[in-house]
Amino acid sequence: MRQLRTAGLVLAALLGLSGCGSDPAVGDNPLLLGVSALRDGVRTRAAGDAPAPALTRAMVDQVQVPLILASLESRGVTGALVPIGQNGADTTWGTADQIAVIMRGDVVRGTRGLGEDLMSASIPGESVLRSANSVTQREYFHLDGDDQTVRRKFSCEIHEQDAAALVIVERRYQARHFEERCSGQNGGFTNEYWFLADGRMIQSRQWISPSVGFMKLQRLKP
Repeated sequence: MRQLRTAGLVLAALLGLSGCGSDPAVGDNPLLLGVSALRDGVRTRAAGDAPAPALTRAMVDQVQVPLILASLESRGVTGALVPIGQNGADTTWGTADQIAVIMRGDVVRGTRGLGEDLMSASIPGESVLRSANSVTQREYFHLDGDDQTVRRKFSCEIHEQDAAALVIVERRYQARHFEERCSGQNGGFTNEYWFLADGRMIQSRQWISPSVGFMKLQRLKP
């Protein structure tokens, strides 16, 4: 419930900004539409504040830009991401407080503003991630506490799981579920991906770094 309340606050703030059509700065800069609690966690509400609104599909439908809901399990927080830049095949998704997630399609290649950031990564394509029994190689470059780059290499195997019924903000989906099980010299992790019948990734759980942990991403608007 805590995560849902946070998500409601995020979308309420985002929708409040997106409704200011008379302000050209808001209309021209998608960065101003993103609001997030990803960096520091949920802010404590002052006594007497109204309860956070529940996140609904009607709220999502009012947003006029692509929208992803991102959650950090290690911090128990959720934030809204909107696209703020494009560099070749990579899209940068960001928030008003300067947190950024760099993705190729819906696969994370980098982060900024989270602490032990993923500076860059070599990643498999989405078509590989939905191919059972495939083998992939990953290479990550993380920024440590001394601002030094740490390189980590992993070998991964793709395994298809049972089909899954998902509910994402009042909308039901039937999805194929895949796990990408990765191992390296310093441990391993398991990413998860949920694909619709047309090949679109609707949800994922992707590892970022040892201290940041996993980020869950849900597509709310294409």
